[in-house]
Amino acid sequence: MGWRARVDAQLRNHLEKQIQETGKHRASYSQAKEPGNAQLWIAVANLSREIVDLSLKLKFLEGALKDMGEKQVQNQIPHSQILEDIPKVEIIMDEPEKKAIKQKTRNVKKVKRKKR
Repeated sequence: MGWRARVDAQLRNHLEKQIQETGKHRASYSQAKEPGNAQLWIAVANLSREIVDLSLKLKFLEGALKDMGEKQVQNQIPHSQILEDIPKVEIIMDEPEKKAIKQKTRNVKKVKRKKR
């Protein structure tokens, strides 16, 4: 049994995804003096790109939520309408991540906001 098979199941999905993405650049890192190090740097670059993409999406959503909140305060728009108005942003997640997020959000209590 290889070391990858011994990795925790939740982490293994992420590991395999990173190995697959890094493997796309095999022609580049195989020409390096130390291919193993080059392969790791490519994996780091891939992760960095994902973080930047998620940061941009998060900033967009934060701005949209702020705008929707201001609209609600000004026009007394119901919460249900605000949720329908938020633009949908595609976020790529695998099934274990989606299940974990659903589980965490079930336990979140709704907070009433004070009127200004």
